[in-house]
Parts: sequence; structure tokens; C-alpha cells
Amino acid sequence: MPGDDSADPSGERDWVTYLIGTLLAFECTILVVTLIWL
Repeated sequence: MPGDDSADPSGERDWVTYLIGTLLAFECTILVVTLIWL
């Protein structure tokens, strides 16, 4: 795909969204583990 080399801002949002999603999943896991241990 020749269009992949073009630098468009949507690529930046992609890793930001991925990072936020990972952090949310991590916090949810911590919360569940905390509730179980309590």
C-alpha cells in the first residue's frame, strides 16, 4: 500500500488511544484484584 508512507496525524492518535486503553485495562485489573483480596 503506497498510502502507508504518508504521514497523517491519525497515526499519532492510534498509539495514544492504545496507551489509554492499556492504562484503563491495567487499572481495571488492579481494581478487580484489590476487590478480590479484600
